[in-house]
Amino acid sequence: MPKSQEFAAREGSRTKVVFVVWCPSTVSVKQKFELAATTKTVKEKLNGIFVTHNATSKADLEEQRFVERCLSIMK
Repeated sequence: MPKSQEFAAREGSRTKVVFVVWCPSTVSVKQKFELAATTKTVKEKLNGIFVTHNATSKADLEEQRFVERCLSIMK
């Protein structure tokens, strides 16, 4: 997973903060609700989050997925 990523957009190079929420699909419904509540609290305390990226597998943590997610938001 990249620590810092710059990617080219039509307007030039951008740096964005991506908040990653990791929740494997194997966890219980109760744990998913607890994660959602905790995530909301943490996001309220942080400034500058451009996008939230929900990951349930290692594939969701690939760099290209982050870039695609950010570019889709910028359209």
